[in-house]
Amino acid sequence: MRNIAEHDEKWHWIGFFSQYLTASGSARRALLGWAGSASVAVAIALWSSLTLLELVPTSLVGTTLLGLALAGFLAAKTVSALYPGGFGGLVDEIVGAGPNAEIGLTPVVDFIFANLDRVRMRVLGLAFVDLVPILLLVIIAFGPVVLPVGTLSLLWILVIVRLLVFALYLGFMLFFLSKPSVLRFSAEWTDRAIGIMEENPRLARIVLKFVFLERLGSATANLVYHGSQILIAAGILTAVTGSIFFAARLLLLFSGISLLVAIVWGLWEKAGEFALERSYILELQTRILAGQVEPNQVPTEYKELLKRIRVDRALPYVIPDSVWRTLGETPPES
Repeated sequence: MRNIAEHDEKWHWIGFFSQYLTASGSARRALLGWAGSASVAVAIALWSSLTLLELVPTSLVGTTLLGLALAGFLAAKTVSALYPGGFGGLVDEIVGAGPNAEIGLTPVVDFIFANLDRVRMRVLGLAFVDLVPILLLVIIAFGPVVLPVGTLSLLWILVIVRLLVFALYLGFMLFFLSKPSVLRFSAEWTDRAIGIMEENPRLARIVLKFVFLERLGSATANLVYHGSQILIAAGILTAVTGSIFFAARLLLLFSGISLLVAIVWGLWEKAGEFALERSYILELQTRILAGQVEPNQVPTEYKELLKRIRVDRALPYVIPDSVWRTLGETPPES
């Protein structure tokens, strides 16, 4: 009877993993289908853009393309700025926690300092990416096309503003990354304040109102900051092409292309995550079929497998023990 029970439990687990593999395979195919459809949309939008660019005089094509690259970059940055993730979002993404998971700030600080060199390089990379529009603006300013005085003045104001934002962001982040005690104290103080608010519903309601206003103000500021830059890019295109409607069509097409490319990239990454999980599950299922894992060992093996998936997804980052404890788990066995 014991052998029969073990046999039934073994095939129960095999059936469970088979259902997962079937469902994840369908989800991955759907993601790849969406990525393919978005890629086709990008190709169509590019073809339409090339058709419109044929109407631009040859001497102005270079400046027009620079303006369109600037507009596309700014459109993608605008959408990204309205849905910020920050380091908390990075941790959520790496450890596989949902957006509503209560990770807390202290484990996030532990994560940052466990991966300090890589986090510092990420900060530098994100900062220098923001130099791309500045470079495009400077090339346009010194290009062969003579821009109206008003547009040129706005262009240089935008260059100065972006340089100031770049310097402030980089200096602020590098300062805090070089001061572990300050950052850790701030995180611990914030976590304690959140704990106090959770115990006092009345205080929590008051704070939530301020949080809502802060998020609304932040979204408005980002929209104004990035939206004004897109308007300046539109002004440059209008000055180059001589038609506001022609410039608007090009602007919309290239903005759509940049957003679709970002979506395609995200879909491919998600499909890759499904492929990683499927490979681990398939390996465990094969070991169960081969008798290398006893049915009563499967729950433990499955938990360790999920941890290894998180570790692989985190690469090249390292997940510190405090993050595992916050998730209610122990670090995976080495």
